[in-house]
Amino acid sequence: MLLKPNDYSVEGCDHEDVSTWNLVGGNQAEYLEALELLLTTQNQTQYQNARKETGISKPSIFSSLPKDRILGIPASIAADIMHLFALNTTDLNLGLWHGTIDCDPRDDKRTWDWAVLTGNTWKEHGERVADATQYLPSSFDRPPRNPVEKISSGYKAWEFLTYFYGYGPGLFYHVLPRPYWMNYCKLV
Repeated sequence: MLLKPNDYSVEGCDHEDVSTWNLVGGNQAEYLEALELLLTTQNQTQYQNARKETGISKPSIFSSLPKDRILGIPASIAADIMHLFALNTTDLNLGLWHGTIDCDPRDDKRTWDWAVLTGNTWKEHGERVADATQYLPSSFDRPPRNPVEKISSGYKAWEFLTYFYGYGPGLFYHVLPRPYWMNYCKLV
């Protein structure tokens, strides 16, 4: 997600690749200010806007601990790699490829040439995912089930990881338009 797509130039979004070694972390004062903004919203619209602005959806469970027992927020919170890569990144990409992700009302989803996982394409793709199970070593705890049938009813993090990062480059080849498939492979 930090890598600039090939041949991409959109004003304000055309930065070069970002190294994780150069990211700057937040501090407790900024976190508490952002949390205050979120907690003082008066209605659902303000809350949704504050969530987008701050990246916070609710107080952290660590907020209830005595202040002298923790390093402070966000310093005491470890990175949640499992959710980032197993759930968030997969959900974002699949939402884009399905054409179901929320977007600006002025955006026209009919122009989204990457929204290809629809109709028979999605159904056939799901069958290919299920068929690929026989090629996984038996040591894989949870092989991915057909996402058409199961993705919204208890798909496990391990299934997402195997499906998206293991099967994905092969199964999305010739499904995603080439520029999007190549960018996806950079992510993998």
